[in-house]
Amino acid sequence: MYAAWSFWVALWLPLDSWDAYDYLVNARLIAGHDLTHLAQAYRTDRPPGISLLVAPLLALNYQPGQRGLAGLVHLVPWSLGLGALALTWLIVRQRSGEALAFLAAAFVALNAIVLHALPFIMADVASMTFGLLTLWLAEQVVTKKDWRLVLALAFTVGLAMLCKYPMALLGLAVPVGNLLWTWAGAGRPDTVKAKLRSTVHGRLALGLVTGLALFFAVHALIYSRIVPGPGAWSERMLAGLKTAWAGGGGAGALDPWWELPNAIWWTFGPPVSLLAVLGAGVVVVRDRDRAGWLHLVWALAMMGLFIFVIGHKESRYVMPALPSIAILAARGLSLFETWPKVLAGLAAVALAGLAPSAFAELRRMSDPLYTRPSMLAWARYALDHAGERPIIQHPNISPFALYPKDPVVFPNDEYWHYHHINHGGLEWFFDRRLLAIQVQPGPAGVTVQSPWIHARVPPEWLQQLGDDAVWLAALPKGGVLLSPPQGWYETSSAAQQPEPPPPFVAIDLVHVTLARRAATETTAEYSDGATTITLSRQPDGWRLVSPPPERRWYTGVAEGAPRRWTEPAQELPNALDGLWSTRHVFPVRP
Repeated sequence: MYAAWSFWVALWLPLDSWDAYDYLVNARLIAGHDLTHLAQAYRTDRPPGISLLVAPLLALNYQPGQRGLAGLVHLVPWSLGLGALALTWLIVRQRSGEALAFLAAAFVALNAIVLHALPFIMADVASMTFGLLTLWLAEQVVTKKDWRLVLALAFTVGLAMLCKYPMALLGLAVPVGNLLWTWAGAGRPDTVKAKLRSTVHGRLALGLVTGLALFFAVHALIYSRIVPGPGAWSERMLAGLKTAWAGGGGAGALDPWWELPNAIWWTFGPPVSLLAVLGAGVVVVRDRDRAGWLHLVWALAMMGLFIFVIGHKESRYVMPALPSIAILAARGLSLFETWPKVLAGLAAVALAGLAPSAFAELRRMSDPLYTRPSMLAWARYALDHAGERPIIQHPNISPFALYPKDPVVFPNDEYWHYHHINHGGLEWFFDRRLLAIQVQPGPAGVTVQSPWIHARVPPEWLQQLGDDAVWLAALPKGGVLLSPPQGWYETSSAAQQPEPPPPFVAIDLVHVTLARRAATETTAEYSDGATTITLSRQPDGWRLVSPPPERRWYTGVAEGAPRRWTEPAQELPNALDGLWSTRHVFPVRP
């Protein structure tokens, strides 16, 4: 049931989150698409891992508006997340049986951070999966003499670092975990020589070093083939990696140190969190096995990195440690395996402690923002109707943000449910550079400069026609005008009053020139074959008697300005200029 529900959410997810659009545009560049017509180039501050995983889909078939295989991109993190749940089950089952294995997998699956992040094109789910796979393979490499496991370890640790740069911490945590087992573990080597050989384990070291080499090789390919710029690609690569690593810290970027422990405490619930602490004690005092040491060291290392080293913190950053914490919680429960009733009671308490945040997140994920693709309908309408005509930002719509109802989970976590649409987002949906209008009064004439349209419209035009004068002057073939919600949220928290979200709006603007087909002393008919209007002579001049209500009709430029046909006219022109404006509304909450 969990797999079916999350599959449905991932399959029809109409939007993404924060950095995700940058990853998607990067994926298209990796897939070989020519994106020189877009405003955004390759974002070197985004690790390439999730983009590499999505790129094969986009290389086969990308269509704007998330059509074609572009609509399946969310199944990539979804499948990786389910893989992490299966591996969590397998790791616990090998030591403690199926009951505790299912509990550990449930602890991860129902964590609110995982519930929300599972379908999004972000680095967190992928890094969680490859981090967990690295820990499992590290144990296999040192216990089994199979060189295929060494290659698999190199691949997974390389992908983990490619998905999220702080995952380089695996290169320290794995050797430390092995070191602790070697000198303080159960079944450790007996002699000093054997301990020293186990401390610097050849196959384990080779796997980690090869993974690091894979990390740099992928970046070398990207910087030498995709990322333009002056100087040698190696210099640009080192500068880019340095900048990307420095992006999460520094003076002025310090979030509260307790943000990630707080996320663990409230999303796992106090019972599971306390069981994990108990499980850490079980590993150190009773079990002292290599797998236990690896998961304990990894969870503590991830927490320490973000508490003491990286200044900017978001709750999702803790995701790579969540499976290890769930595995430690299962170790804590294993103390009570000989008392089935006590074990069942503790398991029920643990799931009950997890339930409030899980149910709250399930409710949020049923929000129409995620389940009813108004944003996609808006984008597809614009794409289908614009054709070769420009799509205009009116007003400038980059960036804007969308929130689900009641987005507040942790008051200090500003980004969990913040869906920010930047240039990358617009270009992911539209595959074209959206233009924007800037109006400056001036001499008659229009100057067009990408990515902006600079329309110079005489002041008297603006006084008579308002925005219509801009469209007449700047868009001789018409266009589609887009106006979406900007920075709204709707919340039921005590801090804010509910606010209805404004809808996405698309205005299809068409210019039509109608030729005079027939005229008498009292009536005149104009048509282009598809549209026909009739004028009637009134005491004060010619008047329109049959224009469709959504259309506004003008003569050509006369006496320095377009002239409305709602004004008296003494002479009939040979043709009428028509402005056909159709407004379509796509409510965020249908």
